[in-house]
Amino acid sequence: MGDGARVSWLWPVLRRWLLAVLAVAAWAWVAETRLLPRAFVPSPLEVVRGFREVLGNGLLLRHVQDSVLRFATYYTAGSAAGVLAGVLMGLVAPVGRFLRPLVGFFNAIAGIAWLPLAMMWFGAGEPTVAFVTLNGVFFVVAVNTLAGVQAVPRIYEHGLVVLGARKSTVLRQVTLPGAFPAVLTGLRLAMGFGWRALVASEMLAAASGLGYLVYRGSYDFRYDVMWASILLLGAISVLLDRLVLAPVQRRTVERWGLVQE
Repeated sequence: MGDGARVSWLWPVLRRWLLAVLAVAAWAWVAETRLLPRAFVPSPLEVVRGFREVLGNGLLLRHVQDSVLRFATYYTAGSAAGVLAGVLMGLVAPVGRFLRPLVGFFNAIAGIAWLPLAMMWFGAGEPTVAFVTLNGVFFVVAVNTLAGVQAVPRIYEHGLVVLGARKSTVLRQVTLPGAFPAVLTGLRLAMGFGWRALVASEMLAAASGLGYLVYRGSYDFRYDVMWASILLLGAISVLLDRLVLAPVQRRTVERWGLVQE
């Protein structure tokens, strides 16, 4: 590897670390100069101590496990239902005419907006968390899947039909691969929307999870624990995208040349 290639590979990594260091330094400066109340903006060291405290007593791992398991369950179910609905709306004309207006309407309503209504319907508990999280995932995936199916040139499908291909073959070899970039975009967007919906519902309707830990930290005036939980929420969201969906994109649509990172 030449010097130029080494520099081109190292610079993006160094730039990200430099930005992180500058952000922490600015945070520490704001905390130490007390531009904002110290109780509301604890220093990075205080947040680290709060993180170590909840990690040491086992609370953090339990809450992280509960949130991740909830999200994995509801995100998988919502995504599968959204892909199925999007494909049906795109391929079956009567279904599309009936569902497209409804899906478009509900997609415009943030998943968190359903939280008060879900609390009235189901009360505080797991059903409310499930409903709000599924709502935040399903419609985003369905709309993007529909857009992907509609964007596939029909001439490809007609060509296979003329050659005698079955509808299942056309779906498997043309429609789904052609729609996959849009489906993947919907899955990545839904991960962010669903994660936020999960955290918000955990704050009000659950007795465990990182959302609950954030809310409990503010209620107990433990702003160090609250900030540690908020930072961990962001880190987990990034890791989920980088470890799950980003590799899928690299091995599929980027390799196919349909998109570029």
